[in-house]
Amino acid sequence: MSDSLLSLPYPSFLLLHILTRMGQAHTQKGYKPISQGSSSAKRYFVLSITFIAGILLGSQALKLEKIQTLFPSTAGTVETAAPAVEAWKTRRFYPEDFETWFGLRHTHNLIIPDSLKPYIESHDLTKDEYYVAEKELYDNYARVFGPILDKFITNDRRFYVQWTGEAKKFGVFTDAYIPPYAFITEYSGMLVNSSRSTDYEWHYYSRIRDENGNIMALGVDSQFIGNIARFVNHDDDPNCDVVYVPWNNLWRPIYVSIKPLYPGEELTVSYGQNYWASRKKAEGTGQPVNTNTNTSKK
Repeated sequence: MSDSLLSLPYPSFLLLHILTRMGQAHTQKGYKPISQGSSSAKRYFVLSITFIAGILLGSQALKLEKIQTLFPSTAGTVETAAPAVEAWKTRRFYPEDFETWFGLRHTHNLIIPDSLKPYIESHDLTKDEYYVAEKELYDNYARVFGPILDKFITNDRRFYVQWTGEAKKFGVFTDAYIPPYAFITEYSGMLVNSSRSTDYEWHYYSRIRDENGNIMALGVDSQFIGNIARFVNHDDDPNCDVVYVPWNNLWRPIYVSIKPLYPGEELTVSYGQNYWASRKKAEGTGQPVNTNTNTSKK
């Protein structure tokens, strides 16, 4: 049966079906045609039914044509679907996701391995050349930011990690307004000596000698253990800065905003000239990036 007939309302479809059956009856064997002497009323009745059926069918056809004009059928058309975006490229990642997605064990502070503890504990930070040269500045850092380092924020939702593109991969974004000179986070990780890479490392300020009298190349490495600061990207015009806070006889690198940050904005820092110089050296020679001169991060 035609699809256009099936689209008619039920009363019109029923009437058409009755008339069709009446027409079929004329051709069936044994049909007795209407005699010439039949009442004219019967002929008028048949003509009236046919007339009414024509009006109904015609009106339904006009309605159907109008509907199709207003709402053209999409049958047979092919729409090009937008390419699907992989879910992880739009997802926001928080500290509880780091180990599963990035293999990064989360920590809030600086971890010192047992092999380095004797050297750190016996060292007096206030004798370091950085501290001596700018004692007042570092004392102010300690007074303002030191107490914050003792208070772990375990559910900080101000910042999140998200995909930025093939050039920079992942980055850190803010979900809240951050005023200038505000504490962002500590650059936490493992204190290491002679790291093979500075891609995830800020150098440690103290120049400490080992048992052989050599200055150790100490750095805070967050390649395998660290926090959200590990994902902050470089920019030549950054909106954050790294500040070294002398606290409890340890140098604690932290990120501080230097511009207003608005929701959805990416956090950036400058890795420093030493980082790029040491990276070029590593790429050209395949040798470890760190040297005894404590090159800068990252």
